[in-house]
Amino acid sequence: MADAERRRWTRDELLLALHLYWRIPFGQQHKGNRQVIELAAALGRTRRASR
Repeated sequence: MADAERRRWTRDELLLALHLYWRIPFGQQHKGNRQVIELAAALGRTRRASR
């Protein structure tokens, strides 16, 4: 994705992503995790960006 197409994270998006990061056990923080997929969809982000 080109730099011009990237969207900055809002404060609320960052807080949601950090909250999920702290809740998911180590080793389960990956783009295939159901919770990561759901958060990415809700935020309009890619799964890779949300993990």
